[in-house]
Amino acid sequence: MRAATMAVEGRANFVLRHDVASPTGRGCDNCSEFQSLIVAQVDQMIDALQERKQALLQFAEDEKEYKKRVYKEQIARCTAKLAKITGLIQFCIEVLKESDPVAYLQIGSSLMNRVANQELLWHKEMQTRPQTAPDFDLSLDAKQIYVAIQQLNFAQLK
Repeated sequence: MRAATMAVEGRANFVLRHDVASPTGRGCDNCSEFQSLIVAQVDQMIDALQERKQALLQFAEDEKEYKKRVYKEQIARCTAKLAKITGLIQFCIEVLKESDPVAYLQIGSSLMNRVANQELLWHKEMQTRPQTAPDFDLSLDAKQIYVAIQQLNFAQLK
């Protein structure tokens, strides 16, 4: 009885090996379907990665535009303040050219106060350093995706 069981099992193993190994056997009926499924799933992952890449590139572009806008605004404020100071300096030069000493003495102290106030405001209002860093302080954390790619494997169903 044991020999008969072993013979049946041996025949079943032979048929199974023959079917799997044979190109026309049942074991390879779904090989091309399975390969197509793998290609489709990997293509979906690549598409998702491309979409994320575009989103990250758009974020970087938006950040660049923000930095440019902040720099332009800061430059405009500095230019306006500098124009006011330049006007005051030119007025002071004209006052110094005044040939009437009495007129100079009448406005000299108020002009000195105005210049002193402008100097204090210059240091108080002007930001000589950029409001935002010129470089991007960002880095892409791709460790997790690399680990996930390395761990990508088949789930074995029984």
